[in-house]
Amino acid sequence: MKLLTRYSNAVNEEFKISWWSIRNRILLFTIIATALPAMGLGWVYYLQSRTTLLESAEQELLGTASQVERGLDLWFQERYYELRILATYSYLVTENLPKATVPEGKKKSTSSKAARDIKNYLKLVRGRFGHYERLLTYDKQGNIIAQDPSLERSAMLPENWQEQLDTHKTIIGETQHNEDTGITTVLIAIPVLSADGNMIGFFAADLVLSSLDTVLRSYITSVTAAKNTTALMLLQKDGTLLVSTESPATIGKKRTQAAALYKEPLRHKEYINITGNKVIGILTPLEHTNYAVVLERNYDELFADLVSLRNLTLSLVLLLLAITGFVAWLITRGILRPLETLKNSAEVVAAGNMEIKLPVTSHDELGIATMAFNQMIEQLKHNREELELLTITDSLTGLKNRKKIIETIDDHIERYRRFGLPFSLLMIDVDFFKKINDKYGHLAGDTVLARLGKLFNELIRSIDMAARYGGEEFLILLEGAETSEAVLTAERIRNVIESIETDYNGQKIRFTISLGVAQISSPEQNVDDLVGLADEAMYKAKKTGRNRTVAAENISPKVVSYRDSSQEK
Repeated sequence: MKLLTRYSNAVNEEFKISWWSIRNRILLFTIIATALPAMGLGWVYYLQSRTTLLESAEQELLGTASQVERGLDLWFQERYYELRILATYSYLVTENLPKATVPEGKKKSTSSKAARDIKNYLKLVRGRFGHYERLLTYDKQGNIIAQDPSLERSAMLPENWQEQLDTHKTIIGETQHNEDTGITTVLIAIPVLSADGNMIGFFAADLVLSSLDTVLRSYITSVTAAKNTTALMLLQKDGTLLVSTESPATIGKKRTQAAALYKEPLRHKEYINITGNKVIGILTPLEHTNYAVVLERNYDELFADLVSLRNLTLSLVLLLLAITGFVAWLITRGILRPLETLKNSAEVVAAGNMEIKLPVTSHDELGIATMAFNQMIEQLKHNREELELLTITDSLTGLKNRKKIIETIDDHIERYRRFGLPFSLLMIDVDFFKKINDKYGHLAGDTVLARLGKLFNELIRSIDMAARYGGEEFLILLEGAETSEAVLTAERIRNVIESIETDYNGQKIRFTISLGVAQISSPEQNVDDLVGLADEAMYKAKKTGRNRTVAAENISPKVVSYRDSSQEK
């Protein structure tokens, strides 16, 4: 909207929008297509009784409530599934939870290494999920092992947690509302099982119920269409309002109508709601929880059609419908054609084609929208190019990242299989890099790696590619190079690096590198085989004294053994 306003101001300086603008035409069409047919059809709707409307409204509310109930149940199941994934994603939970469990009769301690490891894991993953205020783990007796963040409010499992676990295999606690922050949460938990299927504890989360607001609003939009007088709420059994699409300020307060609605669920009730409007409401309990969905529809607007249409006659309906149909045809023919062009262009962009620019053929609002559309496409192209660059670049060295060079090697293997075009890989590792970190600090190590990244780009051809493979390891792809050429290039790089000094806070750091060379030699080789050969050759350079280049032997990739990761570098 801001973008459209900016372009509107700019274009209005150059063009005068005539009275027959798109805006005015749509306004005229709205008056004719809604007001006149509504008055004409009023006589027909007037014949309908209040009972018929109420029954229809009740069925509509029941249908919507049923869909919302299924949607909320699915939403909760998705949260339980997320917890199961988080509980089993890393061995840190399954291996450390038994170690951190408090033996009966002993005092709880959250300072053990196992508990700290679990807490660090919770802290790592919690930021990826905005709907969790806190993540927790418990031992199988329900004692807290670790939580992140550590909050003062209660985090105990509900008293009937064992019953819930036996019945539903999940646990849901009571809701808690923070008056200071306005946040309402509920504790949910799933059991954590060991490899042999025994329960070793629980993985839980404080679920922020306000994240349900988007789910409820999606049903208001998709199910009730343009009837913005419909409201959806989530209530606790005691009547406490947990989530509302109409009055967020009342969340955490009790609804006086809850008791009456709970007495007759799935039946409509007429009452004055918390905003002072008369509504028709219906309540649907959520299975396996203490919650219920309440759907409300404005009473006055439900019967507004009967009041406004009762004085019209059937003859006026026929006349006005004929006029409306003819005028609507004339107006929409002039509007829909250019809008169809915009729609088709948007579909082309959605398919990934950004090479499109629409001509601005009018001086009205449609012309402004076309200009905004063209500008949006340019911005999207720019953003996509920047994003693509970020996804393939190592931020420290400025080189390509591991993912990018692996994809490039795979492409070159396909070219070799089709056209026989050779290429070679250089696997490079900084000698005694750990000692550099230990002596000068990790920032000094980062400086060394950044310097290497700059040197590699300077020392290789534009058709070659250098990438940071991981840690202090680098991988260089030499286009069209056989082993002899690759060895010469590797030696040239090694000699340059051996001869330079890297300055860090006034300290001169000298270092060397070991290089392994591997040339593709068989169509049967894949990326792992070729990288493995270069890695093996580099490891041999390490074993034979470092600061040297070793070419891979012409052996089958099947016998390549990767170096021991514990070997001193």
